[in-house]
Amino acid sequence: MSYSDFKTPEEAIIRFGLTETSVSMATVQPVAPIEGSERLNEQLQDGFQNALDVSTEKIRSELIVTPILREICRRFDYRIGYFSGVSFNVSAADGLNGECDFLLTGNSNPLIIQVPVLTLVEAKDASIRAGLGQCIAQMVAAMRFNARTGKEVAIQGAVTTGDRWKFLTLFPNSQLQIDLDEYQVPSQLNDILGRLAFPFAQVLGFSVDGG
Repeated sequence: MSYSDFKTPEEAIIRFGLTETSVSMATVQPVAPIEGSERLNEQLQDGFQNALDVSTEKIRSELIVTPILREICRRFDYRIGYFSGVSFNVSAADGLNGECDFLLTGNSNPLIIQVPVLTLVEAKDASIRAGLGQCIAQMVAAMRFNARTGKEVAIQGAVTTGDRWKFLTLFPNSQLQIDLDEYQVPSQLNDILGRLAFPFAQVLGFSVDGG
């Protein structure tokens, strides 16, 4: 069993003994939006419609998801570790092993995963719900990974189709919050950037206002 075998959020929630609440994170955990840079806006303007027209995971990843995540790395002066398609094996016995679509960490070492903070799953068949179980399992793995090094921080997760994003938060007390809202690209891009940056501002201790 691996991350991708968790087909529903309910399966992962029950397996790992989580307590789930569905909330509007904009209300319970508001974050400041971040205006996209000119560079990011140009990249999305050039590739966004093409990604939607072709509509494969690969092209959505290349033309929408990756530019957005790299924007976050730039905002933190590349103090964030960026991993794509990386194996993240924490506990094979619990199904906490396999490949992560994207993993962002609060450490800039490009070769070693340290202190995972945000894990992101690309939704299969453009279904956000279909990616939630996998994302939750990866968040649990990140929580356990951090605990081994004495790091007790909330883990952020996201599932995206490229143009739609849903966020999750897992707390050290096994409380899982799933955002009731979905955020749209391009109309809510600034909100997405703010939500992605939030955990790193907490861990690294500085803001990323401005472009």
